[in-house]
Amino acid sequence: MSQTHTISKTTAANWKRLNHNVEGRLTKRANKTLSQKRTVVAGYLQSVAAEKVLRIVSGLPFPVESIMRYLCECMLRRHGLWRRDYVRRVFQQFPPPAPVRGRIPTVVWDEGADVLGFVYQSLLTEGERNQSGQYYTTSHIARTMLADLRVRKGERFLDPCCGSGAFLMQVETDDPLRLYGVDTNPVAVMLATTNLMVKYARYRFIPQLYCRDFLADGEGGWDATTRFDYICTNPPWGPDKDKTYVAPGISSHERSSLFFVKSLFWLKPGGILNFLLPNALLHTAVHRDFRRVVLQQTTLRSINVYANRFDGVFTGFFSICVEAATTMEQTYEVHTTSGTHVCRVAHTDYPQMRLPLCPPDETQEAIVRKMKSKGNDALTHSQWALGIVTGNNKGMLMNERTLSAEPILTGKQIQPFIAAEQTPFIEFAPSRFQQCAREAFYRAPEKLVYRFIARHPIVAYDNCQRLCLNSANILIPEIEGISVRCVGALLNSSLYRFYYIVHFPDIKVLKRNLQQLPFPKLDECQQARLGQAVGKVYADGATRENLDHLDRVVFDIFGISDAERNYVYRRIGGTGE
Repeated sequence: MSQTHTISKTTAANWKRLNHNVEGRLTKRANKTLSQKRTVVAGYLQSVAAEKVLRIVSGLPFPVESIMRYLCECMLRRHGLWRRDYVRRVFQQFPPPAPVRGRIPTVVWDEGADVLGFVYQSLLTEGERNQSGQYYTTSHIARTMLADLRVRKGERFLDPCCGSGAFLMQVETDDPLRLYGVDTNPVAVMLATTNLMVKYARYRFIPQLYCRDFLADGEGGWDATTRFDYICTNPPWGPDKDKTYVAPGISSHERSSLFFVKSLFWLKPGGILNFLLPNALLHTAVHRDFRRVVLQQTTLRSINVYANRFDGVFTGFFSICVEAATTMEQTYEVHTTSGTHVCRVAHTDYPQMRLPLCPPDETQEAIVRKMKSKGNDALTHSQWALGIVTGNNKGMLMNERTLSAEPILTGKQIQPFIAAEQTPFIEFAPSRFQQCAREAFYRAPEKLVYRFIARHPIVAYDNCQRLCLNSANILIPEIEGISVRCVGALLNSSLYRFYYIVHFPDIKVLKRNLQQLPFPKLDECQQARLGQAVGKVYADGATRENLDHLDRVVFDIFGISDAERNYVYRRIGGTGE
């Protein structure tokens, strides 16, 4: 049996930080997201019994950590572990259990599923989850990433952001002391401890789980000479805004990249690193630092691009598996919903630190080259503004217009070229809004409004000085020789849709992505043809005939051949929205 754990200074500090009053609200908020909304974590666990447990404990006037401590004890009692002295000693470092009234169904503890993680996430507010990045990995994704991994004699496995133990629970081993986990959240460590003790109930052991700041401390509770054969995790996503942490080669201060580099240090030569990461790390310029580390310090084995999303998160994600060894040529498998194929990092990819997700495609590359070669201008010097963040849509948006209210556009109403007429209404009172751009942006004589949540640009032209909500952002383009309406038409065209999808896998239309789109220099004839095609769309509507005609004009501007046009349509799945 492993050594008895005592509460560390870090754990004590974290419990204090997480301390709640009797109403269950944080006494200290480091959270900039103020949402107090709680929602059941859809997709994490499908269990009627688990949902019953959640109903029993929801709304209780006790701190969340005390409720979870109670559930941990219930689970341990169910499996006959609570009577063991070392188990009780371990749980002395955690807060006393809440005096919950209500019978917890015993069947829930026999499912082998992470009921504790499901209940805990569902009890957290939306703001707490957003600020801390506590979006736990589903068992399905953990199984996919680990692929029935067995940790054998002499090997070690580490999850440096273990949460409630999703990855640790999927690993198979004959000795649970080969499994290590770290997390800054003491509640998560408590849940993971319980889950591992139950899974390996026939062993007398104390899980090697540590409440530490892996980025700051650089280690858990192990010896400084310890190295791991496998490190697998889903780290927190998003920038380290305070720039508290550093890691060699990472200038973006992206937390997941910092975890990646820190983990490489603890990996044995030839060891395997498998991380779940946001899609932005694959392609955006700011994350070239991450891709440089992958290409120059590891051997890339595989990338798995997932089609689903975490509940409450719009960002797509992928998993990347690398080996701690350098190589001159990167050849790796890419797994998507459409199948598996082999990719190679070509010599031309290295300057941009690209990680291709598709095999080399001569037609695609030819089209992209033509568009880039015609690029004369970009949206980098245009004007941008975010839509209004009310902080209380339910209270501020109205279905009926009043004397002091006016229409406001939402993302759902943004269609190619023209926004839908039917809109909610709002009183324009910037002092009451959580966030609001300068009024001049909303009142601009001409502007483009684009849908924020979308797989490709969906852009409407507005010359009515309408307000817009934060699901519909503002672009006032300044492109040489191309009018505002024509810029919008180019963004809505099939060719630009193709270019965007090829380069950006996001489900958000981001400013930094739009700024990378190439815009051509038009001669007088091209200006006239494009203007006429766009005018016809606005005069007669976005009919199939008018959209096809606009596409032909755009294809001609870039010199796209008939075969290449058919290729574009196949890639985007049709000839229009």
